[in-house]
Amino acid sequence: MKIRLALAVNSSLMFDQNYFADAEQFLIYEWNNQEFNVLESFPNPLKQLPNPRSVAERYHLLIHFLHEQNISILVANRFSENLKSINDSFVPVLVNSSSPEDLFPVLQKRMRWIEEEWLENAGHYKLFNLQRGALKTAVSNNC
Repeated sequence: MKIRLALAVNSSLMFDQNYFADAEQFLIYEWNNQEFNVLESFPNPLKQLPNPRSVAERYHLLIHFLHEQNISILVANRFSENLKSINDSFVPVLVNSSSPEDLFPVLQKRMRWIEEEWLENAGHYKLFNLQRGALKTAVSNNC
């Protein structure tokens, strides 16, 4: 089974230090049970919206965009307290890495675990924290 991941990156294609929803762009990768293949890069559609927009409206638009790209997993250095708004649709993965290439060996070791979360649950996905080892936790209202 092929699973698509969206990585929150900046213009240098390094992990963005902002929250996932505030990233400059998203790199889309596909996992084919053995390796990650880059598919494309998209500018963050929220960056092109006129302000102000409510937080709920921004997250609704982002979720819609990610669904259109057939994304299953979100990967970022930071998620906001609004993580609860997206874990019903996507498996969130928190990392501590500067570049996707540095992350892939660690992520590859955990993909079976992350895949199981995606395939066996239908929403309310747990947060995978790969910052220090691996930790799978429920997403709370005050993430």
